[in-house]
Parts: sequence; C-alpha cells; structure tokens
Amino acid sequence: MFVTANLHPLCIAAEGGRSAAKKNTAETVRALIEGTVASLGYDLWDVTYEKEGRDYNLVVTIDKADGVSIDDCQAVTDAIEPLLDETDPIEGSYCLEVSSAGIFRVLR
Repeated sequence: MFVTANLHPLCIAAEGGRSAAKKNTAETVRALIEGTVASLGYDLWDVTYEKEGRDYNLVVTIDKADGVSIDDCQAVTDAIEPLLDETDPIEGSYCLEVSSAGIFRVLR
C-alpha cells in the first residue's frame, strides 16, 4: 500500500531565487528533520527536492514496521513544518509532500 499526505499539499511561498542544487537542498532538509522523524517512531526513507511542471516539491518519504497510514503522514507533516518554516532551508515556493515508502520502493 502506498499512502501519501499530499491530497492537499502544504505549499510554502518564499521570496528569492533558487541558488542551491536540488541534491544539496534534499541533504540539508534530511539533516534538519532526521531527528524529529526518528523521535516520532518513523524511518526517514528518503528526501527529494524535485521540479514537476512549474512547481517544486519537497518529498519526504517515511516508513515504519507496521506500515504507514495517512494519519502518520499528517503527524510527520505537523512535526517538520515548523522546522522548515523556522530555518527556511529552501528559497522560493514549494509543496511539502510526506508519503509512505510503498511496496514499489527501490530497496537499498
């Protein structure tokens, strides 16, 4: 099962241009939210920052032993949103998407 909390993604608008590489942005966000996600009992599977059409998406993928529900995605969103707002690691606007790793994830 694949669960995502992006039914109504959190879209954050900020001023400024895009100066950091997408990979560095994802690594910066991962370092910022890793401890918070772990403290909630989830594995931080992946963080990506990608362009889709005209929009940029910050995709945070989580997992846990007994599966991830939409409520889990919302809990992680609620926990990391203040960190992202406070530190503002991404210039420009983006949508935050928290989702499960799903059964089709690439095994590492």
